[in-house]
Amino acid sequence: MFQNNPKEKKAAEAHVDNAVSDIKSAKGELKNAKDEAVKGAKRELERFSDTAEDKVRGLRESAREAGEKVQHFLHDRKDDVAHAKDTAERTIRSNPLASAAIAFATGALLSRLLKR
Repeated sequence: MFQNNPKEKKAAEAHVDNAVSDIKSAKGELKNAKDEAVKGAKRELERFSDTAEDKVRGLRESAREAGEKVQHFLHDRKDDVAHAKDTAERTIRSNPLASAAIAFATGALLSRLLKR
């Protein structure tokens, strides 16, 4: 087709060369875009990982604080029970007859209530 006209042949070759150059340029741009996308994804993963680690650290700290509060609460209740026991023992020792009468009356009342 181009054998007869060297001018057309050169124009066609130039057009093909331009197309090849455009394709190479597009391939380079695609590679750059891919590399940038990969870098951006890695940055986001690192940011997400850092955020997740911060959240986990915060949850661990909250759990530790809650555990300490429960331990303090249980320790305080243990002290309260020991104090109540000591108070009851002192009261019973100082008033043995009254304590026995109250215990008898309480037992009789509970017995009567449970029979119903």
